[in-house]
Amino acid sequence: MAGEGRPDPSQPAAEEEHSMQPPISPQGRSVRPVRPVRPVRSVRSTRAGRSRAARIASVASGGFLVLANLLTAFMAALAVLTRPEGPWDHHGLQGITTMGVLAAAMALLVLLLTLVPVLLRWLHPFWLFVPAVLLVAALARLEYVDATWPEDDAYQYGSAEPAPAPMG
Repeated sequence: MAGEGRPDPSQPAAEEEHSMQPPISPQGRSVRPVRPVRPVRSVRSTRAGRSRAARIASVASGGFLVLANLLTAFMAALAVLTRPEGPWDHHGLQGITTMGVLAAAMALLVLLLTLVPVLLRWLHPFWLFVPAVLLVAALARLEYVDATWPEDDAYQYGSAEPAPAPMG
C-alpha cells in the first residue's frame, strides 16, 4: 500500500481530534465554556427602538383619549348618580335618559377611536377597557331606568290622573 506513511487529508490528525473535545474537569465531566446570557428586553428597551414620530403619536393619542374618557366618565356619572323624585318627575327621567344616551354614544365613539392607536401599536390594548366599561355602565343605566320607571301616559302631563281618552 503506497502512501501508508502519508496522512489522509480528509481525516483529521489524532492530535487535532483530541484537541477538539472539551476539557475534562477533575470530576470527569466535560467543561464547556459558559456563554453570556442575553438580557431580557425590558419595556424601556423595546420603546427605545421606536421612532420619534411613533413616540409622539403615542403620547398625543394617549392624551386625547384620557380627555375623551374623562368626558365620557362625567356623562356616565351624571346618568348613574341622578335620581328622579318619582315616576312623575319626567324632567329628571328625561335628563337621565339624555345623559345615558350621550354617554353611550360617546363611549362607543371613544372605543372606536381607541382602536386606531391600539392597532398601530402606539398604545397597549388595555386602553380599550375604559371606554368599554363606560359603554356598559351607560347602557345598564338606560336599561335600569326603562325597567324601573316605565313611561306611563298617566303621568304625561304632570298629574296623577290618567290622561283623557282621545275623542272620536
